[in-house]
Amino acid sequence: MPLIIYNPKSRAGTRQKKMRQFLRANDHPDSGTILVDVTQEKDMRSRLLNHPKDDAVYLLGGDGTLNHFIHETIDLHPLPFPIHVIPLGSGNDF
Repeated sequence: MPLIIYNPKSRAGTRQKKMRQFLRANDHPDSGTILVDVTQEKDMRSRLLNHPKDDAVYLLGGDGTLNHFIHETIDLHPLPFPIHVIPLGSGNDF
């Protein structure tokens, strides 16, 4: 079951629309997708440690979202799950 980690505060406008489209397309009852708002999650580390190893993780946001994810997983290398980064920030300099 995929895990989608997103930052609702990541850039307004077109990119915010793309984020909403991605979330709507992947958030339906049969998908089993788990949506996690990075600004609200209290224990991202535990969530990631308990995520099934072969299920994908999607990161939607910008540099801050990616930076937050890396800090939570820095000592879990190699990560046991595939990661897909969807760059939706204003700079995406990471």
